[in-house]
Amino acid sequence: MSLRIAQGVSLVTANPRLARHLRWHADREQAAAGRSAWPAADILPWYAWLERLWRDSLLAGGDAGRFDLLTDQQSRLIWQQITAGRPAADLAATQDFSAATSMLIDAWRLSRSWDLPVEVIRRSALGPDSEAFARWAAEYAALCRERDWIDCAILPDLLRQELSAGRLTLPQPIAFVGFNQFTPQQDRMRQTIESLGHLRRAPLNEVQQQQRYAVACPDQQHEFELAARWARRLVDTQKADVTGVLIPEGAARQARQIFLDVFCPDWRSRSSADLPVNVADGNPLSDIGLIHVALLLLRLPGGTLNYRELGQLLRTPYIRGAEEEATQRALLDVQAREQGLQQIDLRRLGAKLEGTEDVSALAPGFIDLLRRAATWDAKLRGRHEPGHWAGQIANLLQELGWPKSRNLSGDEQQATEAWARLLDSFAACSPVIGPTSFPDARHLLSRMASEQRFQPEGRMDGVQIMTARQAPGHHFDGLWICGLSSDVWPPMPVANPLIPLFLQRDRGIPDASPQGIREAADRTMAGLLTAAPLVCASWPRHRDEEDLVASPVLEAFTAVQADAVAMHTEPSYREQIFSSRKIEILADDKPPPLQSLEKARGGSSLLKMQAACPARAFFEARLGAAELAVPPHGLDALTRGNIVHDALAFLYAQIAAFGALAELTEEQAEAWIESSAERSLRRHLSPRHPLARILGRTESRRIKGLLRCMIKLDRLRPDFRPEAIETSESVELGPLSLSLRQDRIDRLNAGGRLVIDYKTGRGIRLNAWRGLRPAEPQLPLYAAASQIDGIAVIVLNQDGVKLAGVGKEELCIDGLKTPGEFLSDPGGDWDGLLGEWKTNLEALAQEFAAGDCRINRLDTAMADGGFAMLTRIHDRSVMSIIEAAE
Repeated sequence: MSLRIAQGVSLVTANPRLARHLRWHADREQAAAGRSAWPAADILPWYAWLERLWRDSLLAGGDAGRFDLLTDQQSRLIWQQITAGRPAADLAATQDFSAATSMLIDAWRLSRSWDLPVEVIRRSALGPDSEAFARWAAEYAALCRERDWIDCAILPDLLRQELSAGRLTLPQPIAFVGFNQFTPQQDRMRQTIESLGHLRRAPLNEVQQQQRYAVACPDQQHEFELAARWARRLVDTQKADVTGVLIPEGAARQARQIFLDVFCPDWRSRSSADLPVNVADGNPLSDIGLIHVALLLLRLPGGTLNYRELGQLLRTPYIRGAEEEATQRALLDVQAREQGLQQIDLRRLGAKLEGTEDVSALAPGFIDLLRRAATWDAKLRGRHEPGHWAGQIANLLQELGWPKSRNLSGDEQQATEAWARLLDSFAACSPVIGPTSFPDARHLLSRMASEQRFQPEGRMDGVQIMTARQAPGHHFDGLWICGLSSDVWPPMPVANPLIPLFLQRDRGIPDASPQGIREAADRTMAGLLTAAPLVCASWPRHRDEEDLVASPVLEAFTAVQADAVAMHTEPSYREQIFSSRKIEILADDKPPPLQSLEKARGGSSLLKMQAACPARAFFEARLGAAELAVPPHGLDALTRGNIVHDALAFLYAQIAAFGALAELTEEQAEAWIESSAERSLRRHLSPRHPLARILGRTESRRIKGLLRCMIKLDRLRPDFRPEAIETSESVELGPLSLSLRQDRIDRLNAGGRLVIDYKTGRGIRLNAWRGLRPAEPQLPLYAAASQIDGIAVIVLNQDGVKLAGVGKEELCIDGLKTPGEFLSDPGGDWDGLLGEWKTNLEALAQEFAAGDCRINRLDTAMADGGFAMLTRIHDRSVMSIIEAAE
């Protein structure tokens, strides 16, 4: 392809990506002509060209130059202040209006570029949204006049007047490229330039002949794969230096992965500048890992982070000492989570870490980071302009070692450059907001980072992936247009809702009517058909469960089958690996049996895991693996249960020392209930918890109510005395020695002992004690190993207190089943039930000791979550699960 870019002509493009595309073409043509050096082509996007003219006016003392030109961030900030109705300094309380502000700015630019005066919009407003926009726009315009400000929506009219009057001159002719339709404001600028004799035609792509093919694909996934293989063939056969692929809106991420998998399977470890696929898609700058860490570091001095944010700082590679202290910092993350707090006080954390005896084991580099951040408190006080804070922020990050922990990749280096430009934009906000506090300045900077899009610059040769809206003006050696189903092309009109629709239609704004969007789509397609000598188009027959039809625009193409399109046929890496597979006979590599000196972790919980999922038992009880704790927003179920357990232990310890429950007066019981509840709350509810006071009152009422119900239930039972409270003992079960802890053991006055376990959730059904693999083996294990006459669970929850269990017939306790009732066998007795439990539990112990590490494929819950990477449960096919069920 040959694109003749005339020397001595300035090109003004519709967007920055097109400007970069044309500069690349111009440089390639110069290099192809054998030149080693040449003047850079003068190619600028529309708004950058306006800004350059404004600077010329400023130097010449022109009308436009006497105004201060607002940057996009400054203009955005003014709109946010006007719509928020708050003073400029109150930034921390301002909500994030990102999407709404973008809509306002778009409406403002539409009103200026399509000759829709604010007063006309106000008079024509048909609803509160248009009325509000007209009011805010009037405030914005008045503020700009008062402060001698101007933005890029107003600037073209002033510059055009200066050009017409001869007070501003153009250094060379101008050509406009990539504008699908000129607005009235842009058209007047073109006419003025043409009247001055400086308007030139846009460079044309010299296409000798053209081929057009249309292909139907099963779905979008196949469509992208076909386009990727077609583009790979063009590149491999050197028939195309630049290949264009147009995709529907919102499909950039899926398309990028498919194309990169076809072109270079190792793309995840390579810089964007090295990839042969360049996708016109960006993410918020604040979502880039390097920048996200910088924003977190700015919150260190005198502040707090939630546990996730602290974990991100502890695991990030972008601060000093990250590689050397990786293990210690990971342990700190675990410890911070185990505190059970959502918000972590960084000062208190730093003081606690410094007070430990073994500082070297607790990441001294990170402790030094917290110490350095704390010293900045005094420097970050007071109110200053953003320009001052920008310098302080740069110095703070440098002192905290950001981002110098390792050599940065090309993409990361571009991110740091984008951060530097963001700081410059932030500093330029000084005239808009004036002096402000550091927390407010930090909030503003974070918001600006979330509103700025970032995309690493890729190669301009190879494959360029973009949407149809971004494509006008581009020129390719080959072009593939995806997604041309009738519901996608022509696109649906999306009019700005802040300007009355009939006004937009009267002015001819394309997005305001189906006819306008169709005409715009026809212009776009006409340009695309001349953008390359070879144009292929495709459409998906199905989307999810919806059947689609082709867009009428495909009637201009020659319909062909997918196999008629020349494409890259070499198998992908995945297909090559699969095709080269060999059947191997692998020796059984199951875990080794439990060694004689190896001690298994856990008590009855080990058997519980073995019964439900042997793999989970192996990971936790033998390897010591555990999922990372997730601190709750209030109190988690475990903590709330422990509070009740300890309160019951305190209460019944006093009752055991007193004697029989029947002799206890109501007044004495109430006093002990009060003291037991408060004592348990002091143990489990940290005064540092942000909700300590509220949670304390709520939990106190809940616990006291449960204790009263417990006393009431026990008074209805036959006389007994608490024999043991919260006891622990070791039980030998086959090859295992297990530690068991019982909540309570009662000695019945009529004879016998009853072991009791408290449950504060939904409790358990007695079925959990039945079968070869009992789901709740704790009480059956204790009964089988000790001289016990009955086992019971007392459930304490919002429904009250209830006892259920099984024991000898002579116990005569409400809720306690006899062995015959439990086994549904009239001949069943207690000794037989104990023998059955012992046999089944010993079998589980033998399984565990033998190294059993199976996954329960019928119930994968315990193999999922944090253990999914070990079990790879999501890699198992549905078929294997069905086979297991059969």
